[in-house]
Amino acid sequence: MQGDAELKRWSLFASSSKFEAAVDCFQKAANCYKMVKKCAYCLPSPAAGIVLPHCTPAHRLVLPRFATLVRTCAGQEAGDAFSRCADCQTHLKSPHEAATFYVEAANCFKKVDPSSAMNFFRNAIALYCELGRFTTAAKHQQAIAELHEEDGELTEAIENYQQASDYYLGEDAKAKSNACLLKIATFASDEKIANYDRAIDIFEQVAETCLEKPLTKYNAKGYYLQAGFCVLCKGDTVAMRQKLDRYKDKDLTFADCRECKFLEDLTQDCEDYNVDDFTEHVYAFDNISKLDAWKTSILLRVKKAIESTGDDAVDLT
Repeated sequence: MQGDAELKRWSLFASSSKFEAAVDCFQKAANCYKMVKKCAYCLPSPAAGIVLPHCTPAHRLVLPRFATLVRTCAGQEAGDAFSRCADCQTHLKSPHEAATFYVEAANCFKKVDPSSAMNFFRNAIALYCELGRFTTAAKHQQAIAELHEEDGELTEAIENYQQASDYYLGEDAKAKSNACLLKIATFASDEKIANYDRAIDIFEQVAETCLEKPLTKYNAKGYYLQAGFCVLCKGDTVAMRQKLDRYKDKDLTFADCRECKFLEDLTQDCEDYNVDDFTEHVYAFDNISKLDAWKTSILLRVKKAIESTGDDAVDLT
């Protein structure tokens, strides 16, 4: 690369000039590779309905693979060039510019090498923290969490979402902090992790945050509902009764809302080991307020627990 040549160049003047020249060369190279990557998406592809007039069946098989290879290689080269820019900016003692280039490098590697992308994001986060830009650091910490989430690494995703939440909270960005916490609660209540206590604490915490403002107080009942589902998943109906009383004390409108009645019905169904009534109550609620994938999944777990517990109770008699 021309940038390497600039770095090796001997000069009577300050060494900073060669680093500045190298940054310019590396950045131009990175942008060229990015253009190549974009152009690769325009290559003929039968899947996209783009086929050359005289394209043979063999070509139709090779071209999409070639396009993928070009995109991958170009993305890696662009990322490497941006990382060299960041290294040069570090030598120039320009942490903000270095962090910006590390983020550019990370974005280039996201699809081709997630592990390298995470490392570049971490480099950028460290620099942004030094600069006191914690909101920006939180945004990139969240990007790392999302990469772990895409790979199904829920424990690592939880750790990074927690860190992002802490950064946001430090900057008093409560809404963004809560969004990260809700991601944690969703993963913590996953069947593979089953940390229901942590999920319950988060849902209740977010609900109480909602009650602090008139514009968001009506959202609290939804989070109390999710916390209630997690309590039922633990099979503790006594705790569920206590939680319902607490929710009613915290939110004076909760006792009269559909979510409260739903939780009361489900609690009674669990106590009676009545799967039919449980199914009927879920169906009735779903007809009015559509249950999303997370709620459906956790309610199925509660239903299975009722069935197995009910069978054991019958065996004991």
